[in-house]
Amino acid sequence: MSAAPDLLTLGIELELIVQGDQEMIRQQMAALLSSTLNITVVAPPDPKYKATWILKTDGSIRYEDHKIQPPPRAAIEIVSPVFSDCASQRQTREIWQRDLKNVFDTVKSNYTIGVNKSTAYHLHVGVGVSGVKLEHKFTLVEMKKIATAHVALEPEIDKLHAPHRTKRVPDPAYYVNTIAGNKELIGTPVGQAIRMIWSTQTTEALAKILNPETEPGNIDSRRYYRVNFCSNDIHGTVEFRQHEGTDDLQAIYAWAEFVLAFVRNALGRSDETMKKWARHPMSLQEFVGPDVYAKMVR
Repeated sequence: MSAAPDLLTLGIELELIVQGDQEMIRQQMAALLSSTLNITVVAPPDPKYKATWILKTDGSIRYEDHKIQPPPRAAIEIVSPVFSDCASQRQTREIWQRDLKNVFDTVKSNYTIGVNKSTAYHLHVGVGVSGVKLEHKFTLVEMKKIATAHVALEPEIDKLHAPHRTKRVPDPAYYVNTIAGNKELIGTPVGQAIRMIWSTQTTEALAKILNPETEPGNIDSRRYYRVNFCSNDIHGTVEFRQHEGTDDLQAIYAWAEFVLAFVRNALGRSDETMKKWARHPMSLQEFVGPDVYAKMVR
């Protein structure tokens, strides 16, 4: 048994539809949050601001389809700072949940917001080295462990999500393609898929199996999977993209806790245990724990 990481980092991305002018709403919302909560909010985003909340627009959100009345409507993505979540320090989870609640409650109480099938909720998880907010890239073995768990458990994970987030064929409308059914792995038994994962010698070779291009020549299409492993080389994170957009704070907490437990439990198991998964399979509930699982099926 390997030691599960105590410190993980967490980044939250929430896509919403907001009543307001598309060109003005980000600046207005940033000013409101900054003045009300005494936090730094940046709009438009700047790469140097890793410790701030960021408000962005997102071209994948079909805000014109929403029923918020009267128009205009705007597509907004709320991006959190990099949070820390230490398994041994409960207060770290309480801090990021409190900060998220403050921002979300302020937005909901001052704006008319909504979600539809084009909105999503993404999580970036990284491994901290020491102290607060110090990230590094996942190692090849760490990525193999996460990949093994996801490929083996994807059918069960799909059952936790809305039908439009669980399609088994590529769908350009939702940017959340299957990994177990991608062009490299489709029809491959779990045991063979796991052997393919563990045979890779570089993180790029692994990512090509897990996140192949869905459109020839479109490198950007490699990130549009349930789990985006290509993010590791760019941000030092693995991005979990499957959850639909939501304005339910408890659902936001539940998915974040699920993903953190999923990563910790994957990394906490030995290489040999993960390699032999097909011989000794685990259920999703067994893997993440009954309490974490129960919050996702409420």
